[in-house]
Amino acid sequence: MVCYDTGAMQLFGYRAAWMFQAMGHNNVSVLDGGLPKWNAEGRPVDSFLPNFGDAKNGNFDYKLNEDKIKLLQEMKAFAKNEVDRTYHLLDVRIPEQFNAGHIEGAQNFPMSLVLNVDKSLKPVDVRKAAFESAGVDLSKNITLSCNTGVQASAVWCALRDLATGSVSVYDGSWSEYSKN
Repeated sequence: MVCYDTGAMQLFGYRAAWMFQAMGHNNVSVLDGGLPKWNAEGRPVDSFLPNFGDAKNGNFDYKLNEDKIKLLQEMKAFAKNEVDRTYHLLDVRIPEQFNAGHIEGAQNFPMSLVLNVDKSLKPVDVRKAAFESAGVDLSKNITLSCNTGVQASAVWCALRDLATGSVSVYDGSWSEYSKN
């Protein structure tokens, strides 16, 4: 399965890919740069509608992959436990949003460090250097947060070919955490 955006935001393809993987569908990719980049490169487009078999009838047998998602209670425990934080918590919002409020113990890592202006992924060596420069140990488990989980999903995709620990998204992100 290939997920992509058709509009200017170019983040929902990443979000869809993360959601499918979080629900146990592991054979999923993202069309880097979305349909606008694909079209700009003059690549072929088809309006063919595939047959999705049983999934089309609502018979997708999903199984939550708990390694891909963090919940509010886990974030509260992380914030309280200053001594034994066993994973990185990266808040991928811009610094101004991060400085206005964030989960205790989170590190700011703006998504622009790993995404180009068109929201396509930067080259793997550039992404790796960005994480390493920020002191992120790619062998350690990493959880990502933002405002609503959308930007975090993009950085989740940017880590898929780099991280050797598990990478998860706090789906509720700051919009949930700040209300609780």
